[in-house]
Amino acid sequence: MRRVSIILMLSVMILVSLACSFATRMDDPVNSQADPTGTGIPVGKPTIVEPFLPPTDSPEAGFQAGTALDPATLPALTAVAAGGEPSSCTSENPEPNISLGYGLFPYQSMCLNNFPIAPDSSAITAILVDPAGQSYTETFTYTPDGMLNAKGINSGYIESGEGIDGNPGTPGVSLELYLPASLPCGEWTAFAKTQGGSLNVGPSTLVVDCASPRLSVLADGSSNPFVSPDYSWDGPSFTHGETLTVFGSAYPANTPITVALYHQDPANADQNVASDAVSILSDASGNFKVPFMVGDETSKGAYYAVAAPVIDPTLRLHPFGARFLIE
Repeated sequence: MRRVSIILMLSVMILVSLACSFATRMDDPVNSQADPTGTGIPVGKPTIVEPFLPPTDSPEAGFQAGTALDPATLPALTAVAAGGEPSSCTSENPEPNISLGYGLFPYQSMCLNNFPIAPDSSAITAILVDPAGQSYTETFTYTPDGMLNAKGINSGYIESGEGIDGNPGTPGVSLELYLPASLPCGEWTAFAKTQGGSLNVGPSTLVVDCASPRLSVLADGSSNPFVSPDYSWDGPSFTHGETLTVFGSAYPANTPITVALYHQDPANADQNVASDAVSILSDASGNFKVPFMVGDETSKGAYYAVAAPVIDPTLRLHPFGARFLIE
């Protein structure tokens, strides 16, 4: 009898507990909707699962490679006037041939000496192969105003043979080449032929001068020597969040090179001061490249890129240097 009484007592306690739990859930505005259908399957509020977004490491503004340097330790530099007098293509060879003519880095002229000079002559296809074997091809069309490339852009002129300012010249065609520091120095191979088939010249060796260091600021390294950029001598322009790259070639091999960005000193218009600087190691051929990200704190205006094993006050900035704009 005692065992039966205990069992009955436990049963009553369980029923009372269930009743209290039910009453509590009915009083709870959230849980009262847990089983609106009476099926015994709780419904409740839907659970909102936030999507997982992995953390992103946004690169900081400034140089993205090399060892950062304090720009305040670099000297102010002076910008000077500079220029050059163009000259005609000349060749002592009376036969059709290809040579390099007048150049002012990063531009050079490719001379097609003793090629047709009539404005209605057949178009010319020119091919350049760089020292690494990369090939570039472009077709040029004769017009009374000069030579147009495949995009219809004036990219050269017809040499009448009269020369410039009394200097002798060879009749033919002068094509403009764009050879920034991202393209290799050394021996290039050139071919040129008329579409009518009357002329087919090459291979000819053209030596891109590597006697002195070359420096360029570009959006990327995919330059085509037959396609000149559409910006002026002020150089390319960049804005917040964009990345420019400083390319150098023909520098001392395996040497630490200081690369700095200079802009006009607000306190002295005749001086330019460094805003960012980095040390980068040139490779075995004396080449280097270092990217720079433009940030909110990057001052707007005109800049020069400068690179040397040691930047000292004797260095000068000239209009044909590695210039660019921050807008």
